Order: sequence, then structure tokens, then C-alpha cells
Amino acid sequence: MTVKRIVQVICLVSLALAAVACSEIESIPTDAPMPTDTPTVTPASTSTPTATRTPALTPTSTSTTTPIPTQTSTPTSTPTPTPTITPTLEPANVRLVSELELVLADPTPRVGDSVKAIFTVHNYGGQAFKAAKFLVKGRGPDGSIQDFAPVDDFVLGPGDDFTYIEYRTVSMGGKHWFTPHYSPDGENWLDILFPNGQSSRKEVIVDGWPVVEWISIEPSTIHQGEAFVISSTASDDFGLQSVGWWSKDTGDKYLDEGQEDSCGGITRCSQRWPPLKWTGRDGQFPIYVEARDIADQVSREMSATITILARFSLLVGGGPFADESVQNALGFGINWGELEEEIGEVVLVDFASEETLPGMAYRSDSAREFLSVAGYPNGFDAVLLFDPDDKSAGRLADLLTSQLSVIGIRTEYLWVASANARDKFDAITDIDEGGLLIERR
Repeated sequence: MTVKRIVQVICLVSLALAAVACSEIESIPTDAPMPTDTPTVTPASTSTPTATRTPALTPTSTSTTTPIPTQTSTPTSTPTPTPTITPTLEPANVRLVSELELVLADPTPRVGDSVKAIFTVHNYGGQAFKAAKFLVKGRGPDGSIQDFAPVDDFVLGPGDDFTYIEYRTVSMGGKHWFTPHYSPDGENWLDILFPNGQSSRKEVIVDGWPVVEWISIEPSTIHQGEAFVISSTASDDFGLQSVGWWSKDTGDKYLDEGQEDSCGGITRCSQRWPPLKWTGRDGQFPIYVEARDIADQVSREMSATITILARFSLLVGGGPFADESVQNALGFGINWGELEEEIGEVVLVDFASEETLPGMAYRSDSAREFLSVAGYPNGFDAVLLFDPDDKSAGRLADLLTSQLSVIGIRTEYLWVASANARDKFDAITDIDEGGLLIERR
């Protein structure tokens, strides 16, 4: 056997032994005894050997085998559909982005002036803002409503701006305040705020009309020709220019024109005019007072009433009136207090002597007794003269006729003009006919 052949045999035997050893390592415990019998050597063939497939050499070091994980089967189930999520929109959130601005023609507006209100808002929310009313709320000095015109059914989309612009006039003087405002439902009201929660409030002081606080007339009842005093106080927030008085239809030009005096711009002005002599007609008359402020605004008129009592003389003469007892009967039979209250001052005068006769307390029974003593138990007839154009004289004539009839003196009216009244009366007394003459003093 050649050397080459021996080498081949040794190689084959080694490969066989290695294959057996690997097989036993996988199937036999490590503590089993290794086989000791010698492997059979196949004799060499004389023919050319068929090439043997050489197995891959196993590494001499022990290999670590990575275990293959066992695949766990997943149970079969019906997949659950994923719900569609709709994003939530932020609610409407309208806020101021500018202060409320009040545009005035004058820094100090007067009653009746126009005011313009402007402000801008922005909807920071993701939904539309809706309000039944959207406006500028206003209140006057007395708490009265001074709102600007509203925007009805107001809607503002998300991210949108809106500028409110409206006008109104101020109707009263004093301090007013205004603020942006809205009502979501027409019943409840809320202020419109800035994002930081602050409101926008503006105040305006309106120069109102001056006010006459009071007027006084002292005395309030006088006789013609007597004096009286007018006093008055007026006020204005920004200053008074003047206060004046006047009357109407008195028959006296000065009284009807009146008088106006300066106040010099003070906020409260009192005037007390010098005594005035009443030279007009008698009766009741209003005295008016009016104030004017430095803006030339005029107050409402305020008035007080003065009563002017007439002064009359009741002249008697001729016939029965020449008798002293008849004159005493007139003194008791005429109600002088009633005449004073209704007409004014009336005095009894003897026409012949021009002497004033006494007027006594009213007692009709005493008057009739004096007439009886004078020889006129049933009274007598007399003529009563007066000016028909003088209303007070006519009223006095009616009162005298009524009172004298109670004691039996029956009067007949004789109308005479004041210019010739005495001449007419003198003619009556000359013929010894009794008469009475009403004459202004």
C-alpha cells in the first residue's frame, strides 16, 4: 500500500468517526461511555475512485444554538371600527378692542347737543356671537335711561370685528355715564369687556339750563300805590349771566317790561330788587323770574302772584245822606271787611265836607235802628254812580247794592265816566236827591 493510499484511508476514518461522534452528542446523554470498537476499513479499489462529497467541517469549538421561538397563533376576531372625532369649537367670545369714544361738538355739551358714540369689538371665539340688543348704555344724573340706539339681532362671526357708531342728543343737564352693553335675550343685560375683564365707561357733564330756585314777593298783597319787593335765587352748574323779573298786563309799562341784573358768572345768584311802587291796575298778577347762564341758555319761568287791592272812596250826599243818623246807618250797614277782602280799601266820605266818616263793625240791626231814628223805617231809594269801564268799581257797586238792600236802601245804577263823575254827582245833590258815588282814591 502506497503512502498516498494510507493517507486517504486515515482521512476517511477520521471523517466517519467525527460524524458518529456528532450524532451521539445530540442523542446520547453526555455521561454515556463512548464506543471503543474500531471502525471497518473499506479496502481500496483498483479502479479510479469516484469523488466523494466532502462534508462541511464542523468547528472544533462548541457552538451555541439559538432557539427558534415558538409562534403563538392570534385568535381570530371582528375588528372594531375607529370612531370619527369632531373637534370642539371654542364658544363665542366678543371683547372690546378699543375704548368707548364719545365725540362732542363742544367739550361741555349743552342740553339738545348731539353726541356720537364709537367702539370696536372682536370675536375671539370659534362660534358666532349673537345678541338680541347691542348698544351703548347711558344713564342721566337722575338715573333716567339715556341709551344710544341698539343694533337688533346682532350677529358677529368668529374672528370678525365690528365697529358700533350711533348718535343721540342729551336731554338734561348734569353728569351722564355711558358704557358698551348688550342683551343676549332682550331681558338680561351685560357689559362688553376687554380681554382682561375691564369695562370701558365714559362720563359727560352736560351744561343744563339754569334753574330758578325760588321767588318771593313781600308783601304779596298790597293796595294800589304801595311798594313791594321781589327777591329771587337761581343756580347753574357752569355760571349765571343774569336774573330778571317782569309782569304782564298790569297797565304800567315799567312793571310789564321788568328788569334784568347781572350775576357775573357765579353758579348761584340771589337778587333782591329795590322796592317797587305799584302803579298799575288792581287785581291779581303774576311776577315772573327767569335766569340766563353764561352759555346763553334760559331757565324755565318761575312765578309768584301779587294781589293789588284797589282804594275807593264811597262819597255820600244830598237828600237823606245829609242826616247824621243815616250816615251812622251806613257805617253799621256796610260790611267793610268783605269789601276789603274782595275789592280793596273802601272809605266812607261826606261829599259836602270831604270828611271821612267812620266805618263800624257790621251790624245790620243797628243800621235799621238808625234809619228808623232818621225817619226812614222802611228805607229809601238812592242813585249809585260809578265808572262802567272800571271792573273793580263795577264789582264794588254790586257788593254795595246787595248789602244796602238788607237795611232798606234801594240803589239805582247810574253810570258815569270818571272825568265828569263829580260834576254829575254835584248836580244830583243840588236838587236834594240822595246819591252815592264810587271814586278811586
